[in-house]
Amino acid sequence: MQAVKIFLKKLIIAVFAFVPVLGFADGITEVNMLVNNISAFILKPLIFLMFAVATLVFIWGVQGFIGSADDPEARGKGAQQMIWGIVGMVIMIAALALKTIIENTVTKL
Repeated sequence: MQAVKIFLKKLIIAVFAFVPVLGFADGITEVNMLVNNISAFILKPLIFLMFAVATLVFIWGVQGFIGSADDPEARGKGAQQMIWGIVGMVIMIAALALKTIIENTVTKL
């Protein structure tokens, strides 16, 4: 009798633990759709815009580096802008990779 009571308690706990999962299983498609919409309409355009800004900073640095061949201070400033442009591009590539990893992880749940 004691074993039956313990079994019933475990069964009730298991039912209450897993019923919400089954009840909210339909909501997973909405979560996937939300993640895809945020990714497609907000994150991806924002990342590409920031990548374009980083590319422009790099090009501006190249122009400053080449255009001021006789001024060491201006060349240093141009080199610094090129470095920051490259850093910005690397950060945007990493952000795009991280977005893709998170998106793939969430949509496979």
